[in-house]
Amino acid sequence: MAVAEQLTARDTMLLELEDADASAHMHVGAVLVFEGRPPSHEALVERVGKRLVRVPRHRRQLVDTLSGRQPRRWWSSADAFDVAAHVKPALTPEPVADAGLQGWAGDYFSQRLDRQRSLWELVLLAGPESDGWALAAKTHHCLAADGGCLDALRLIADGAEARGSPGPRAEPAPLEFVRAALSLAGGADGRPGAAAAVGDARSPLAGCSLDAPLSARGRLTVERCSAQGLEGAGGAVDDVVLAAVTGGLRALLLGRGETPPAAGLRAMVPACDAGRSVARVVDLPVQEPDPLRWLDRLRTQRERATLGRTGSGQTGPPELPAWLPAALQAPFCESVLGRRLFDLTVTLVPGPSLPSAAFGCLLREAMPVVPPAAGHALGIAVLPVGDEVTICVTADRDAMPDAGRVGQGLRDAFAELRGVMAAA
Repeated sequence: MAVAEQLTARDTMLLELEDADASAHMHVGAVLVFEGRPPSHEALVERVGKRLVRVPRHRRQLVDTLSGRQPRRWWSSADAFDVAAHVKPALTPEPVADAGLQGWAGDYFSQRLDRQRSLWELVLLAGPESDGWALAAKTHHCLAADGGCLDALRLIADGAEARGSPGPRAEPAPLEFVRAALSLAGGADGRPGAAAAVGDARSPLAGCSLDAPLSARGRLTVERCSAQGLEGAGGAVDDVVLAAVTGGLRALLLGRGETPPAAGLRAMVPACDAGRSVARVVDLPVQEPDPLRWLDRLRTQRERATLGRTGSGQTGPPELPAWLPAALQAPFCESVLGRRLFDLTVTLVPGPSLPSAAFGCLLREAMPVVPPAAGHALGIAVLPVGDEVTICVTADRDAMPDAGRVGQGLRDAFAELRGVMAAA
């Protein structure tokens, strides 16, 4: 028997954002590369099917109808669920360790999930050689839990207990509508309201080449950089990573003959904190030539965010749905979609959740993927594991034919940071 469940405010906003622009993709994912012989498609379907019982959110399907002139959406869960429709096999003409895998992934993550099915899927990739295989995972933000890009690991890792997705959140009581309105208007408790937060988060750019319409073709570039010797950044890996991203983007703009914007580039930085998804707005100081200044400015913003102050580094618009009632989400999205809230997304993926193996095969590498947001030429996902940092740049193939400059800039930035910190 089918069970209906109302969408949360957050789900409504994510779907509205995706509907507003054909180039917007609200899914995240990863490509996981393993050693050894691949499992059969049947074995993968069986394992996912057994563990899916513990992840009930992945059994939900979006139902979208019209009630008068207003769209009405809800989640519907049925007892019968075709796991095989979401776990697909694919053959690659090249070994999965080859750079061709990145080309395949760029195209794959440029395609939206089918709204007629539950919004997730896995693809088993096996090349002509039997000494390696890969799993590509794509999950809509509506279903992604705190693991985000690496959600699929709970379904396939050896010995892993599949943690359940977050349960449904109750819609606010009528009094919450009043509180939400006060928050939107601005600060019943003396703090700036949501409108002020959105205004502060507006992009400072005007005419920068990173502000570009997207095509349906993506390009994935993966860089692996060593963070060894960078422990002197106050123990904050995030600061070092964001400093390196600052250097990579600065190199891209200078390589294009552009003057980096004086206000910097504004990044939305989602992360996982104590099992809770959080996001903050960070100004990347690409206008600064000195790597130590990158670190200093980023550290200051993080400390302000930790103290709960307003301004750059505060919790940004992605947190608004936590307190906005669902009925206000569509009007709110319509009011802010025309604004450039940020210039790119830099997602920090928690590395400790990585498994060691699946189906007896050791994990060789993991590539987190975050497609660019609407109107953004690139998105960046960062996965730190020990001293190694994997940085995946997803760029539009047409808007950023020179995306390789970002990767080279990242490598150079890590080297610069290591050099100046050793000399400090």
